[in-house]
Amino acid sequence: MINTDFKIHKLIPVAALLIVLACQLIPSAESAESETDFAEIRAKLTRLRQEDPDAFNAEIRQLKQNLKEHVRSLKETDPDGYKDFMEKRAAFNQQRLDRLRETNPEKYNWLQEMRKRRFEGTVSEVGSENPEALRHLHRKSESFRTWSESNPRIHRLIDTDADGFISREEMRAAKRNPDISLLRNSQNPTYDLPSPSPYRQKNDLTPAQREVIRQHRINRDQNSASAWRKKNNTDREEVRRDARQI
Repeated sequence: MINTDFKIHKLIPVAALLIVLACQLIPSAESAESETDFAEIRAKLTRLRQEDPDAFNAEIRQLKQNLKEHVRSLKETDPDGYKDFMEKRAAFNQQRLDRLRETNPEKYNWLQEMRKRRFEGTVSEVGSENPEALRHLHRKSESFRTWSESNPRIHRLIDTDADGFISREEMRAAKRNPDISLLRNSQNPTYDLPSPSPYRQKNDLTPAQREVIRQHRINRDQNSASAWRKKNNTDREEVRRDARQI
């Protein structure tokens, strides 16, 4: 099993990506001096990772900050160079993922799951403040596009009732995985879903709780999109109250 509590191992690919991209972006990177600098940086990071994890983390943060500033400057001053950079980054990431999928399928699957959680967390963070950004994020997702093709009501709901759509997605995600931080709690105190949430993974729910949620879903789907939106808040309150009483 991968030790997800140990953060250092996850930073090694980040460090490699930062260094490689930085060397590709800096004009002098093709020189022998730059290659020597790259080898020295890599040796330094390897040594710090083993001897001083705190210093290693600080070095990684500094590398990330330097690259972020360089990319921001590149975007403003050299659009063609910025486009080339983004293409190189995408190619590098894809090569690393392909190699990881062949050499360590378990870690590859774990990484994909972390990416999915980060994506869903981002949807929650921006959706409550910026429905347009929420639509953009969802439509970037291939799985969402595939799913929504057979659900035109979803697009109507996003366009006419973004907040209702966000609440629905939060409830769906909370039932799938309670670890996904999609519930509006500390960021939005007005969202009064009780803590801990009665919505848990399927295996964590009692039969009675699963039945409450199943009936709620059936009743919701029997209504039109407009009618469901009007009674959405009332339905959710009833489900919460029934689940708390179980």
